[in-house]
Amino acid sequence: MRTNWWTTTRAVFLALLLHVVIGFLLLYSFDFAAKPIAQPAGDEPIIEATAIDSSVLDQREDERRLEEQERLAAEQQRQQERERAEREAAQARQQREAEERRLEDLKKQQAAEAERQQQEEAEALRLKKEQEKQKELEQQKQREAEEQKRKEEAAQKEAEARKQREAEEAERKRQEEAERKRQEAEEQKRKEEEARKQREAAEQAAREQALQEQLAAEADARRSAEEQDLLKRLQAAIYGRIVRNFNKQGLPSGLECSFTVRLAPDGSLIDVAITRSSGNELFDQRALVAVRKSSPLPVPEDKEFFERNFRQFTITFRPQG
Repeated sequence: MRTNWWTTTRAVFLALLLHVVIGFLLLYSFDFAAKPIAQPAGDEPIIEATAIDSSVLDQREDERRLEEQERLAAEQQRQQERERAEREAAQARQQREAEERRLEDLKKQQAAEAERQQQEEAEALRLKKEQEKQKELEQQKQREAEEQKRKEEAAQKEAEARKQREAEEAERKRQEEAERKRQEAEEQKRKEEEARKQREAAEQAAREQALQEQLAAEADARRSAEEQDLLKRLQAAIYGRIVRNFNKQGLPSGLECSFTVRLAPDGSLIDVAITRSSGNELFDQRALVAVRKSSPLPVPEDKEFFERNFRQFTITFRPQG
């Protein structure tokens, strides 16, 4: 509205200014025409001034005024169109802003509705889970109760079966104990009978053994004396043969060693080994050489006597003792 007032005021001012200018021109034109025109001297043509018809000026003024009015009307029309366009733009902007606010409110409402639905769904899901959990707990309790009942029934059956087995086992043990006692009695009787027979046989054997031992002792006494005499003679012969084959040159006196001899039944040397060294390696080696040179050694013809005394024996060798 302020713009329209300013435009109207400016148009009125311009119209007034135009009327002042036109009036001034008209006034000036009338004064100029009333004055006498000076005629130049000479033959120059005289230019006559012609007064402007006021109707022409009025027509022109009317035309100018009409043009100015048309221009002002056009300007006013354009101004009105601009104002209308601005109003329409402002209305459109207001409508757009209102629409945007409406859409924003709608979005907020939709978001709030979605959130509410989510909360309701979450609450429903929570309630469903709680119901399922409660149902599961009830089922678990029911299963535990059934399992406990089954265990109690199984334990009762097992107790009854155990009592039955214990009764059967007690009866079996009683019968086995009775059978064992019967067998022990029979075994005791048999052992007593065998012990009696063994005592009688042992007594008889002891009497026979005593007689045999007495006879053997008498024979052994006779044979032992003969064997001891033969053993001494053969040992002396073996020792003397080894001494004769021993090389004692360059050796210190007082040395001795022990060696083990193994012989064949014919007196041939099977093996000889030092069992206790003299401390002098040369003495030990010459002793072994002397034994080997003495093979075969003199042995008894009695094989049993040979096995007892000459199959393997040890000699303590002191050739310079």
